[in-house]
Amino acid sequence: MDKDVFLNILRSFCIDIDEKQLELLFELMHLTLKKNEIMNLTSITDKDEFLSKMILDSALSLNDINLDDINNVIDVGSGGGFPGLVLAIIYPNINFTLLDATKKKCDHIREVALQLDLNNVSVVNERAEIYGASNREKFDLVVARAVSYLNILLELCIPFVKVNGKFIALKGKIADDELEQSKNALGKLHCKLINQYNYELLNENGKRTNFHFLKLKETSKNYPRSYNVIKKKPL
Repeated sequence: MDKDVFLNILRSFCIDIDEKQLELLFELMHLTLKKNEIMNLTSITDKDEFLSKMILDSALSLNDINLDDINNVIDVGSGGGFPGLVLAIIYPNINFTLLDATKKKCDHIREVALQLDLNNVSVVNERAEIYGASNREKFDLVVARAVSYLNILLELCIPFVKVNGKFIALKGKIADDELEQSKNALGKLHCKLINQYNYELLNENGKRTNFHFLKLKETSKNYPRSYNVIKKKPL
């Protein structure tokens, strides 16, 4: 897929970027796939599949969101930098914190951010439940992609969100089942679903769902619990 075709695809989803941003997205793909030869960042090696499942999927995470009052965003469990690096390219006026527990992945994200001159990116190497305990209610928006089941993810992510801020969870084919299993967590964490954005990736690469949650009031100091407890006894 050439750049002009992909640019038109992005614009068909109301993602309007310029030529420089398009170049950066393709350079991000090249840097990630090159690093992937020596480090496990993704199982995807085909460029068209990468553009669909990694770049487009990440870009769509902020679709249908009012960004007027969004200044600080955290990407929890960023992995190889997705969706955080893609969003940092598309939205240069928003500050992005990319959080991951694996040092090698954080080193890679820093290297890519430096090479792409992304001055709006900060990288934190820490577990979400630990970083969340000392950074409560600090972010306007939290995003998470391919991290864990929703009832676990909510407890890890909601403490970061300011009251009246939002959490966006990027989910796949069992999204509705995960939502059904998360009703108790939503109540305990004082948040509610306000939108569900459904779409299909290119070339039959799968259905996706983005859940948009609104935080109604402060999170109890009881959360997040230790990860072992969260995983063993999800809310």
